Amino acid sequence: MNVPYGYCHCGCGLKTRIAKTNRKSLGIKAGEPNPYWFGHGSARSRFDADGNLFCTNCEAYKHPDCFTVFKRNRTGKALNCRECAKEKRKQYEPEHRKRCAAYALKWQYGLSVEQYDALLERQNYVCAICSQPETYRRKGWPIRPLSVDHDHDTGAVRGLLCQACNFGLGSFMDDTCRLGQAIAYLERHKADPSLNLGDVRTVTEDIANGIHFNGTQRILHRIGKSGIRDIKRRHASGNVTMASLAREYGISNGSVSYIIRGKLYADIV
Repeated sequence: MNVPYGYCHCGCGLKTRIAKTNRKSLGIKAGEPNPYWFGHGSARSRFDADGNLFCTNCEAYKHPDCFTVFKRNRTGKALNCRECAKEKRKQYEPEHRKRCAAYALKWQYGLSVEQYDALLERQNYVCAICSQPETYRRKGWPIRPLSVDHDHDTGAVRGLLCQACNFGLGSFMDDTCRLGQAIAYLERHKADPSLNLGDVRTVTEDIANGIHFNGTQRILHRIGKSGIRDIKRRHASGNVTMASLAREYGISNGSVSYIIRGKLYADIV
């Protein structure tokens, strides 16, 4: 269709305005008439006669399948093809992560990047509690930096911690009394292994020798065949509940139920 210069290309007969800025995606050049009246065909202007879509980055026409879906655009496709978008992400993401990290430091803790780096250097780039570097990383991401630890009452920054230590303090709610009780609990059980359930010495030796147990094997290793027979016999007598058997043998109610119903150790009678 032959359309006079300066008129809408959709054939409506309206004269278009002179463009003030360049818009490559729509084929608009500053100082020249817009190819379409507003809303009449700006989406169609990105397509050529063969139905290929114009990429605003590499300025080439490509098949629409080369573009990701973006419903907010009138074409229903993104402005950049997949290859160009991938290259842009590679250039943008590292700087974007740095900007986001700097903003989070300032907004959450009132720290600048320079203050964070100075604190990190003072700690020799390791956790303030375990004196180990951070090892946690999300899939596809680099190892995360040390987390900022702060007093939840005053907001004062105390130091930089690895994720394990930071989560540990958070789980104990920064309660020194509770942390002290946890230390005493660990020392008590370490000093007296008889407080632990099962044969700790045998389990430790088996693990050291490379023998590992799944859930079913672990129950058998803990209570033995005689324990399984005893559970079946005592439950059949009707004088004891599954919950009391579970507490006595140190296994779950579900495990006791499976033993009684024959879903576990049916061959042991």
